[in-house]
Amino acid sequence: MPNNNCTSEVRICSYVSAVVLVLAIANCCYTIVQPRHVCIWQQFGRVTTNFTSGSGLHWHSPLVLCVDMYVGMDVDVVEYECSTKDGIRYKGKVSITNQLMVEEVVNSYLIHGPKPDRANIYDQTEFLMQSRCAEHSSREWLVDNFTSHDENLHGDLVESQLAANSGLRIIKGKTKVYKMQPLNSDIDKTIQQEAEHRAKAKTAGEEKKLNDKLAELAAAQQVNTDALERNRTKAIEQRKSDSQETELERQKRKLLAEKQRQEIRHQMDCSKAQKEANVTLTNANAAAEAKKIDAKANEVWLSPANLKRLAIDSFYNNAKFVFGDSVPTAWLSQHEQWDTTITRGSRL
Repeated sequence: MPNNNCTSEVRICSYVSAVVLVLAIANCCYTIVQPRHVCIWQQFGRVTTNFTSGSGLHWHSPLVLCVDMYVGMDVDVVEYECSTKDGIRYKGKVSITNQLMVEEVVNSYLIHGPKPDRANIYDQTEFLMQSRCAEHSSREWLVDNFTSHDENLHGDLVESQLAANSGLRIIKGKTKVYKMQPLNSDIDKTIQQEAEHRAKAKTAGEEKKLNDKLAELAAAQQVNTDALERNRTKAIEQRKSDSQETELERQKRKLLAEKQRQEIRHQMDCSKAQKEANVTLTNANAAAEAKKIDAKANEVWLSPANLKRLAIDSFYNNAKFVFGDSVPTAWLSQHEQWDTTITRGSRL
């Protein structure tokens, strides 16, 4: 009989082999691209597409490979050696911040391979620094033109990247040329000593100028102090004089105000007296007019005809009979004698 244990083990080994094969095939069918990286798809050493894939998980055929390209900011530090035109050799260092542009990745890869900065940054920077070093003397290279090295190197690198079609962008303001060290001379120490001597001489001259300026300022300050003291004394005297004049002016204003009040009070009294006089005159005129009216009324009322009429009315209103000659003759004479036609003793 066949051995069942051997059959089971063969079956298990077959399953495990199948799983391992599937995992191996699956492992060759996907690629994970990291952030700030892009993938160029290549098959049998030839680029298959003219576009790239960004960060993330990408599935592909096992026959297709991904060439990873870094497109973030990159700082390349380049060391170099050069010689000036006066024969002094230097060793220096340069840092260049650059970036591979995403839209130029495929073209740059086809021309310069997976590391375009090797030839276009490192080699080109070393060549440019050696060329410029050979054009300067040691003093110019270390002192006179040192501050312009950064800008000059940046401009040269930008032009070289455009000419080489590298797809690299040189970041402006991020190119730094560090201080060089001479290899076969102590000129840096000599230049440093000269600079220190000039600095000391300049410091002494500046100190003398500063002392002269301080002396001048002290003299000017003393003059200003004296002038200020004189002005203060004048101001005090003027303040006293102004105070006296102010008091006199105040007294004058007080007297003038009192005079104005007296004049106003006099005018008010005059106005009041005039008003009372006008009222009295008006009352007198009114009384006179009233008397004139009364006189005219009395003149009209006490006329002979009216008196006669009143006497007749009075006589008749008394309701008396008169007999004989008892009527007073004096009364009759005052009233111009009654009409003789009236019969005495009778009442109509």
